[in-house]
Amino acid sequence: MAHPFIYGRPVRGDEFINRENELRTIFNRLRNGESTAVTGEPHIGKTSLLLQLVDTAVQQEYLGDDARCLVFSMVDLHPIDIDYDPAMFWEEALEPLFEHPGSATASRILKRAKEDGYNRRSLERLFNRLGREGRRLVMLLDEFERLLTHPNFQDPAFFALLRALATRTGGLSLIVASRLNVAGMN
Repeated sequence: MAHPFIYGRPVRGDEFINRENELRTIFNRLRNGESTAVTGEPHIGKTSLLLQLVDTAVQQEYLGDDARCLVFSMVDLHPIDIDYDPAMFWEEALEPLFEHPGSATASRILKRAKEDGYNRRSLERLFNRLGREGRRLVMLLDEFERLLTHPNFQDPAFFALLRALATRTGGLSLIVASRLNVAGMN
């Protein structure tokens, strides 16, 4: 029998097999506004799992109508360069919201956050507004450990803000994929 697993590149569609329980668990957590860490060694399928999560057909299958309340943003941190900084991170992560802001108020707050350089207060306003509107940005961060060691992300305030936005606003859920275990990320 041929080996069913593909090594070396992320898989999609019919090549993605035997992860229904993981998908169900993560989508149920998202339905409840929770965040998730996907950890493990290289080439075990973390990126493939994230790619399934951003697939609209898969979202519809697991979330049904609840999928309409979620905006997915996948950020691949593997290729970031030395100049990458928090403003660039937020610009990339929020791109799907610029494309689908929802309400006029959310759009206005999003533009203001950009003008303000994505400072703490402007991001709190944005994610609080999304939460009040019953919407949530699901930010999938692949190779999350790259931020932890990047010279422009050594201020713990960045990670404290990311966590606070996810736990206190109702407008953000995080799915981080990393080679590090959760204790190693702390």
